[in-house]
Amino acid sequence: MNSDEMPVSAQFLQMATAKLVTKPMYVAAKLKVADHIKNGITSIEALSEKTRTDSSSLYRLLRALSSVGIFHETENKNFSLTPLAQCLLDEPDSPRGMLMFFNDPAHDRAWDQLLYSVKTGEAGFNKAAGKPIFDYLQEDEKFSDIFNTAMSSNAKAIHGLVAEILDTSSCGTIYDIGGGQGHLIQLLMDKNPDLKGGVFDLPHVVEGARQGSAHDIEIFGGSFFEGIPTGADAHIMSFIIHDWDDESSLAILRNCYDALPAGGKVFICDCVITEPNQPNFGALLDIEMLVMTTGKERTEAEFKALVEGASFNFEGITPTPGPHSIITGSK
Repeated sequence: MNSDEMPVSAQFLQMATAKLVTKPMYVAAKLKVADHIKNGITSIEALSEKTRTDSSSLYRLLRALSSVGIFHETENKNFSLTPLAQCLLDEPDSPRGMLMFFNDPAHDRAWDQLLYSVKTGEAGFNKAAGKPIFDYLQEDEKFSDIFNTAMSSNAKAIHGLVAEILDTSSCGTIYDIGGGQGHLIQLLMDKNPDLKGGVFDLPHVVEGARQGSAHDIEIFGGSFFEGIPTGADAHIMSFIIHDWDDESSLAILRNCYDALPAGGKVFICDCVITEPNQPNFGALLDIEMLVMTTGKERTEAEFKALVEGASFNFEGITPTPGPHSIITGSK
């Protein structure tokens, strides 16, 4: 029975109890159950011993996940991987990274403040942690690693779609502003071998871009509120502008404008809020922004106002097959 055929009350209950799936997924990922199964440990007894868990409780966890297609139970309480379970593997670019971030206790504590955010308009993370998330990330190395891994996991699921759609043939050099560990710029350079690239982010973040790159990428450490390096004829920002309120976003974009030559372009890769009453991932992600940051997801009109407010010409929006769209401005 698909969701349209379910009674409304059953559809409501399915939404209300989503935690019954996501939290077991998180625990299975934390225990690296999928990795152990991939390595040939498939019986509940062996898995329990490997993960140092209670065998009965672990079986109940995996039985529950198997009921929704994550793992497959075979004879004698043995388990195998399904395509969904493979997403739990601790591998580069795995969506596991986002699961770990969204279910980390620090993230949970912030979301416990959603009512506070709705009442006050203030970030729940600030109330829960006593400081803004980007300040907290500089102090909590463990949570920062989880966050950076989650952002890097977008490379396969989302950034690849941007690289596939974005035409960089007219660009000589692109800097990824707030580019983390350099995954998006590497994908763009994979597609266009003549393209030169750079990554600009906070010093403690961008250091990871120096490792494992197949390309000669320029690395810059600093704050995009204080200024952006010159030398590129295009800038790209993926899931950056949505982290900030309008005033802060304008400051970032104006620094991009100052660093670019005449004719330079800025590409903003974010969700775009569409018409009401339609499925839209951006409308859901907007609540994450409400709780975690001062930012928000925006409509086309709001992006146009930002781009033009920073003195760029608004050139329009290009959708991708994923949740991202590419908003383009030119100097």
